[in-house]
This record gives sequence, C-alpha cells and structure tokens, in this order.
Amino acid sequence: MIQDQLPTLCFYDVSRGSEGCDGVGSFYNDLEAQFVVFLVQMVLESGLEPARVGVITLYRAQVARINDMLNW
Repeated sequence: MIQDQLPTLCFYDVSRGSEGCDGVGSFYNDLEAQFVVFLVQMVLESGLEPARVGVITLYRAQVARINDMLNW
C-alpha cells in the first residue's frame, strides 16, 4: 500500500508556484494546492481512510483552495 511507501511527515519543494493574497491578508499558492490535492487523492485511492489523512497549512486561503479542489 502507498502508506507504507510514504513517511508520516512529508515536505516537498514546489518552488515554481507563486503566492497570491485573498484580499483579507491570507495567502495561497495554487501550484502547492494542486500538488497537495494530487497526494491526497493518491493516498485515498490506495485505500487509506480519509480520517487518517491530514494536511497542515498556515493560511486560511490555502485551506479554502485545497477544499475547493477536493470538492469537499
């Protein structure tokens, strides 16, 4: 299973992305959000339960972008 291939905590360099601001002081990066969505979909498709997946981000705008992309 994929969860056996990934460490508990992962850091990936998505340096080609650029930051944007949502107008109220929170930031987002669409390329990073797309990569997070790709990883989440990959681990869920491998059979991992959604309750066992966590994503940490410091910005509300990034949370909103990821949620929108995941259609949750």
